[in-house]
Amino acid sequence: TISESIRQQQELHGGTHAAAPSPDRLRTADDGEIAGLAREARNAWIEDAQRRRRIASRRECIGAAADPSGYSAAQLRNFLEGSRLNARVGRIGKLAEKMRE
Repeated sequence: TISESIRQQQELHGGTHAAAPSPDRLRTADDGEIAGLAREARNAWIEDAQRRRRIASRRECIGAAADPSGYSAAQLRNFLEGSRLNARVGRIGKLAEKMRE
């Protein structure tokens, strides 16, 4: 999880850093802040965001399962949300590479 990755980073670097964002803060962080994280923390953020997206998608689809048109709309909405998340992950990866240069 994100909090475990941050804790590991803190242990690696000898204690708590004032700049290390909390997991709750990372959920609302901008792309630049995520790109600036250590690779492990960034990957943990991506995995957490994808997991939260899958869970939300399942909940919505299960709730709409009895209504064919509602289910179809839920599938389309969730596809678009997943696509947005994937695009964001791509932007974050490009920003992270630029920051390393």
